[in-house]
Amino acid sequence: MEDIIDLNQLRSIDGLPVRGITIDVLSERMTREHIERATQRGRYHGTSDTEEFWRHNRCIVLDGTTWTPTLAGIMCFGSNPQECFPSAVVSLMHYPGTYVHAGEVLSRARLGGTIIEQIQQVQTYLLANMRQRGRIAEQSFERTDAPQFPHAAVREAIVNALVHRDYTDLGSTIDVHMFSTHLQITNPGGLVAGLTIDLLPIIHKSRNPVIANILRQAGLNEEAGQGVKTILREYELAGLTRPIFEDLEGVAFRVTMIGHAPDLYDTGAFARLEPRQRHILTFIRVNRSATSAQIRSHLMSIGSPVQERQVQRYLTELVDIGLLTRHRSQRTTTYQLADATPLQMDMYTAINGRR
Repeated sequence: MEDIIDLNQLRSIDGLPVRGITIDVLSERMTREHIERATQRGRYHGTSDTEEFWRHNRCIVLDGTTWTPTLAGIMCFGSNPQECFPSAVVSLMHYPGTYVHAGEVLSRARLGGTIIEQIQQVQTYLLANMRQRGRIAEQSFERTDAPQFPHAAVREAIVNALVHRDYTDLGSTIDVHMFSTHLQITNPGGLVAGLTIDLLPIIHKSRNPVIANILRQAGLNEEAGQGVKTILREYELAGLTRPIFEDLEGVAFRVTMIGHAPDLYDTGAFARLEPRQRHILTFIRVNRSATSAQIRSHLMSIGSPVQERQVQRYLTELVDIGLLTRHRSQRTTTYQLADATPLQMDMYTAINGRR
């Protein structure tokens, strides 16, 4: 018998037919609105006919001789997706403290609808309820506000959870937990086979490529492989320690995003730091130690070019106020965090016992 490639065996789970469901469950109105918006954004250039769009984008496929909705079609354009997949929702919990406490919940919600609707609902809640970190702008002496968590990073984390969750796990929901110091977003399904945490910013493999493509058309999903890079870049630009990515034994995937702490960074020595000095502290926190040349190269890589003498001034000030220590050898001088430097990441790890 000749070897053959059976495309049906190579299809992703989100592009397979859901037997027993008819195309009546799909909303033509939502599909037309999607096509119109995607066309306006320049992210879609195909037909405006809804059924032809569904066929071309694997929202419906043939099951024998019958056109049948796929998982992607139902979750992206279904009138009531949870009628087919009850657990395909986001469980949102907002706690006032730093850990899960059943008796102390500020808000709880079970958010359903299509994937796009869930993204919008979760994002709206998180952006409205995260704290604003205020500081006095240099020279103008006017107060400026910055979000506790970088908005773009939060959006990407939400989208990634909904795009890459395992929709065949019928007993699990996506869990979004908001705490006073951090966010945790956990989705069913660990990393796709062949991926590791270290490879996330480099290699892209999608569990649900049909869904990913539709969200890309909607402007909600980055190009392949860019989502994690966006999260890391936004955190670096915000002067925050990079998020923690965890593959929970292949059962689930979790990202923990540590935010600014207004009560910590708006007082004492931290309140007077320049943005570049905050980037320097974060860079040294991640790398344990660094030379002035490495710090200057890092600042240039994030779009903040600086002269060597300015780097030396920043470092001298950080040493003088007790946030850094200087270590000289015959060949080079390196800088490390002072033992008492209370960075937000240290507060988070101490509270949660993650050292």
